[in-house]
Parts: sequence; C-alpha cells; structure tokens
Amino acid sequence: MKTLKMQQLQVLSAYCYVLPFLFTGPFCSLLLFLLFTSLWYFSTWYGSSWTGTHTPSPRRMFREPPEPGFYSVAASGRAGCGRPG
Repeated sequence: MKTLKMQQLQVLSAYCYVLPFLFTGPFCSLLLFLLFTSLWYFSTWYGSSWTGTHTPSPRRMFREPPEPGFYSVAASGRAGCGRPG
C-alpha cells in the first residue's frame, strides 16, 4: 500500500512530465505570432538566445584521437577500409 506522500510525489512527477507538453504549443504559437507584429524583436531575441547552448557529450569530449593514418586509404593498403591492417 502506498503512502500519501508517495502518491503526492507521483502526481507531482506526472504534472512535471505532462505540463511542459501542454505549454509548448501555445508558447511556440505566441512566438510565431510575435514574429509578424511590431514586437518581432522578442521572438528573435529568444530564438537567438538558443544558439551556442549545445554541450558535447563526455564521450566526444574525452575520447582519444585516432592514430595517424586511420582514415587514409594509402596507410591501410586496402581501398574503402580505412583501418590499418
């Protein structure tokens, strides 16, 4: 049997999952509407604030570079393989 606190936590987590989907559509519609009014700079400012926010995954940031000649066909001696061999 679930406790009252556990049920409230589950309801809160469901709200946190569903509410962003419900508000995304009207918010995007508002930004699109503002784009064609005299308040166009609000939507362009918001859209431009999203550039440069991507951070690479740790796998890409800290992986070792390939050895020299890894992508070279001449280094492998076989066309289309690319691996030393």
